[in-house]
Amino acid sequence: MPITNPSNKQAQYSAFLQDRWTIGRRLTANIGLRWDRYHTFVDEQTKAQGQFGNAGTFPRVDVFTWNSVAPRAGLAFDVSGDGKTVVKATYGWFNHNAAEDFAAAYNKNTLVTTRYRWRDLNGNNDYDEGEVNLALNNNPDFISITGATNNIINPDLQQPATHEVSLGFEREMMNNLSAKLLYVYKRQNNLYETVNILRPYEAWTIPITRRDPGPDGLLNNG
Repeated sequence: MPITNPSNKQAQYSAFLQDRWTIGRRLTANIGLRWDRYHTFVDEQTKAQGQFGNAGTFPRVDVFTWNSVAPRAGLAFDVSGDGKTVVKATYGWFNHNAAEDFAAAYNKNTLVTTRYRWRDLNGNNDYDEGEVNLALNNNPDFISITGATNNIINPDLQQPATHEVSLGFEREMMNNLSAKLLYVYKRQNNLYETVNILRPYEAWTIPITRRDPGPDGLLNNG
């Protein structure tokens, strides 16, 4: 603290084209194509000095720019020719948007957690000024820091997407009443998560054995 007006932004541009085709008297097709551009960034900004946090002016950060195209299609076939029995099929590609909140992880004008060793010099169980060396470099009191100060942008991050396919059968039973059987399949690609690159997956190679003590939590009994 203090954190004053952190600025995380995203510019969005979209366009959508759609056309409907009637093929013969029994087949109808709806074809669509959506284009999106997402540019997420952090404006240049200044952080004020606080009791613990350091002041600073931070440059603009371009987090990512995604340009994506998503096709979509729907087909309806009149099986009986009288409009009462229809088979429908759809395909949709839906690109995910990380929104401007994604940029907050790379905005240095934000809260940062720093761990220090504290020596209660006067024994009052309260922190008093001078009991901790707050320097971040060459400081034996410093333990670790977490926040946007040490987050790294992955320049190869790909945009996640959801693919959806459906197949349905619909029959008009009587006026204002129909029955439908529908199958829907969804799949998501390129989902992402935050990982600690200083603790890579290959570091988890030490097998550790633990004995199950049983319901009472005590070893070596029945």
